[in-house]
Amino acid sequence: MQEKDVVSIEYFEEAERFADLLNGYMFGGDQIVKPENVRERNRILTKTGHQGLRLESKTVIRDVLCEVDFGFRVVLVSLEEQTDVHYAMPVRIMNGDAAVYHRQWKKKQKSHWRKKDLRGAEFLSGFSKKDKLLPTLTLVIYFGSKPWDGPKRLKDMMDLSNIPESLKNRIADYPMDLLEVRTFPHPEWFRTDIQQVFGFLKYAEDKERLAEYVEKHADTFSNLDEQAFDMISMMSKSGELKAVKEKYQNTKGGNYNMCKAITEMIKDGEKRGEKRGEMKGITLGQQKKLEELVCKKLKKKCTVSQIADM
Repeated sequence: MQEKDVVSIEYFEEAERFADLLNGYMFGGDQIVKPENVRERNRILTKTGHQGLRLESKTVIRDVLCEVDFGFRVVLVSLEEQTDVHYAMPVRIMNGDAAVYHRQWKKKQKSHWRKKDLRGAEFLSGFSKKDKLLPTLTLVIYFGSKPWDGPKRLKDMMDLSNIPESLKNRIADYPMDLLEVRTFPHPEWFRTDIQQVFGFLKYAEDKERLAEYVEKHADTFSNLDEQAFDMISMMSKSGELKAVKEKYQNTKGGNYNMCKAITEMIKDGEKRGEKRGEMKGITLGQQKKLEELVCKKLKKKCTVSQIADM
């Protein structure tokens, strides 16, 4: 498993963040899901069956799978996290959801076999007329910097031209729920540090707006949780932030001062710009102006002595 996968899985496995993700994205910030209503489930799903006398198995692994209790109803919610566009994602999601339903069915089947309480067609099905499955849904979280140009539903992967309309309408579709982090319009709907992670990534390609965003949330960025720091470093593909992480660990609380880290990153960028005349298309003059702007904005929360020492 790649490092970015481990970082993102551990980040969203936290019940408080998982609940906040659902509340912010699906309920517009309304506090519908509480952390105590979220229970982690085994994300490794195994499907077994017989091919003649041979036993065959298939394993499906979700990034995160949790049971969410809405009071009288429970929903199984899976997360699939992408840093690149996946052009067969609807099929992956459909297979994963099918594996969740398959596991529920097989558990009920085993329960009935132990109880020996089914007859006839119900016995053959391993599922009674009164049995119900828990509904499942999958949220795809896309962290990539370019817009998602892949399919968003199963039919997007098909060529349905010249197929009669009445037949086309009978072909099953499977839409997927896609959250594009960098274009999500309301990071303020989140109440945990998801807000700062998503907000940082939203403005990561515009250094001036990023500086303004970090300054606005300087209280949080100057004392950022380690998992949030790692998410920002990993998903923004900032090797510089990752490299200086330990240097900016706060002595109290063990969190990290990303204000200082970002300021030093820009300082280092200026030095590199002086050597080669420009930094990735940003002129030296623009870079100096940006550095002055960021330092001016961040010195309110990162002390003058901290900035001067860089």
